[in-house]
Amino acid sequence: MNLRTNNPLNSERAVHYKLYKSGKLWIVMGLSVISFIGSTAFTTTFAHADNNVPNQTIVTAAKSKASIEDTDSLTTTSQSSDQASLTASSSNSATTASVQAATMDSTANSNNRPTSQVSTTAVNDSTSQSTSQVAASAVSKSQANIQIASNATAVSSAKPATRVRAMATSPVAMQTKPTAYKIQSKQIIRNQYQWQGNNLYYYGNDGQPITGLRHYSNNKLEYYGTDHVQYRNRYASQGNQLYYFGSNGDAVTGLRHYGNNKLEYYGTDHVQYRNRYASQGNQLYYFGSNGDAVTGLRHYGNNKLEYYGTDHVQYRNRYASQGNQLYYFGSNGDAVTGLRHYGNNKLEYYGTDHVQYRNRYASQGNQLYYFGSNGDAVTGLRHYGNNKLEYYGTDHVQYRNSYASLGNHCITLVAMVMLYQLIDHKPKQILSVPCVLLKKRNKS
Repeated sequence: MNLRTNNPLNSERAVHYKLYKSGKLWIVMGLSVISFIGSTAFTTTFAHADNNVPNQTIVTAAKSKASIEDTDSLTTTSQSSDQASLTASSSNSATTASVQAATMDSTANSNNRPTSQVSTTAVNDSTSQSTSQVAASAVSKSQANIQIASNATAVSSAKPATRVRAMATSPVAMQTKPTAYKIQSKQIIRNQYQWQGNNLYYYGNDGQPITGLRHYSNNKLEYYGTDHVQYRNRYASQGNQLYYFGSNGDAVTGLRHYGNNKLEYYGTDHVQYRNRYASQGNQLYYFGSNGDAVTGLRHYGNNKLEYYGTDHVQYRNRYASQGNQLYYFGSNGDAVTGLRHYGNNKLEYYGTDHVQYRNRYASQGNQLYYFGSNGDAVTGLRHYGNNKLEYYGTDHVQYRNSYASLGNHCITLVAMVMLYQLIDHKPKQILSVPCVLLKKRNKS
């Protein structure tokens, strides 16, 4: 019998028959269905090529005419059955060998040749002449090819788990795919800050990091050194002008305390004050040649003197002492000189060196004053030296050639001094002479 299988190699497959006795009759039963299923499951190979290859057909099996001829074989005699069994056994052996060779050859060459070329190689390598004829007959019939394609589609959709995927080896699939390279262009930084570790840079409109002073926003100022790094917590100079830049990189303005009770000042233009005054509210400071606020006495101008406390604030309308010397600074901050009236008819005196007089005389014109141990000018009698006495009026001026009244008595200072010298330096009753008698005696 000329039976064909679904084997992709289109090889001829032998069909086995088995005899059964039913009474006096022998019944022949074909095993082609079982053999057909086993052969299909064993030999079916699916090859998947690249999806981009056009018009590529996967050949799975050639449809045989076994189903038609199997029906007729059921009515054959036992003699023809035995002969068919022998012939089928021989053909089956050849077919099995051809299928195995085709399968091995297809697997070995699947990486180097297309699927259609693998099938052709398997047919050429078959040692069975009947296999070659079956394959040629299957290829020449267009109807069988159409059914082969439909069977391949049915098998692939019914049992996807049984597919054996092979690498597509068509010339189109083996072409090298182009590699896409992404070229990153360097981004230019303009008019913005850029951190590099702990260093801050600013890139200008030309994309280059700046150096020197940079004014920005509302009267803000920052500085970048020759290495383009922003200055923080440090000084920077431009010509004879000095700036200080704080922890945020901005130039400071106003008072800046630093070190051990040191103080400096920066104006609204961020420049440090040197050899000039600066005020904060009603407090006045003076900053010297090194930029630090002064403390203590400061001599300036034409014999002028001012004083700054430990808080660097100028003294006004108050005393200040340096050692055992006392100064008084007026409303303008300058140390006073000459007489100073204060309090309830009190008077003190400061010399040309601005130091307060104590325990000493001071004259203003033809008037003489004496200032006691507390710096105040004395009034009344003053005993001094070797049993000496002098008198100062309520205006603190020393009496000379004039009377001074003691209670309801009066005496000239000259007479009083003479009497002290003549009468054992002890005042007697004569000193209590009424002023009227003294005046009459002086007139006569």
